[in-house]
Amino acid sequence: MPDVDPAESVSTSARPASAAGRSGGTGLRLLPPRQLHADVPALSADQRGAVEVPHGSGPVLVPGAPGTGKSTVLIEAAVRRALQDGVDPERVLILAPGRLAADSLRDRFTARLDRSLSTTPARTWAAYAFDLIRRAKAEGILPLPRAPRLLSGPEQDLIIRELLAGHRMPGLELPWPEDLEAALETRGFRHEVRQLFDRIIESGRT
Repeated sequence: MPDVDPAESVSTSARPASAAGRSGGTGLRLLPPRQLHADVPALSADQRGAVEVPHGSGPVLVPGAPGTGKSTVLIEAAVRRALQDGVDPERVLILAPGRLAADSLRDRFTARLDRSLSTTPARTWAAYAFDLIRRAKAEGILPLPRAPRLLSGPEQDLIIRELLAGHRMPGLELPWPEDLEAALETRGFRHEVRQLFDRIIESGRT
């Protein structure tokens, strides 16, 4: 499902009812959405060089260790395309390895633009791949027998629970360490298995 931009949501707060004749209690007062805004960050010479690569120059590789400002370069390059190069910000796509990173990049991009967008500018690689497959199926490019569907968290949890239960059946037992035996049927352990699968997929392993 598409993400919901915080700038597009309607916030409410409980305020005392002030109209005459009301017998107390509280009423809901609709407030305007919180405006997102972010100042222009200070960029190093190397960062500016990457951000100011002319539009249409093709792929640009920006290597760097964690915390060196690669995400800032990405956001500023996208903002430059939208504000200076005439690219429709609704057509900008920013890809991230995980949901939290995608949410953060989306918020930073819309904050720098100082506006909300009707589309989701930042997605995970998995969400983008799913969208490509879904559209290919809808347009008849992929002859899939049925439309693809993303599994929800509870559905993934159920599948993992069934897999773990299957590996405890006679003749199929796995040699689990003794200190994990008590955790095999817990939701927390299944969550850790899901996280492991996600990291394996993100690293390109199957």
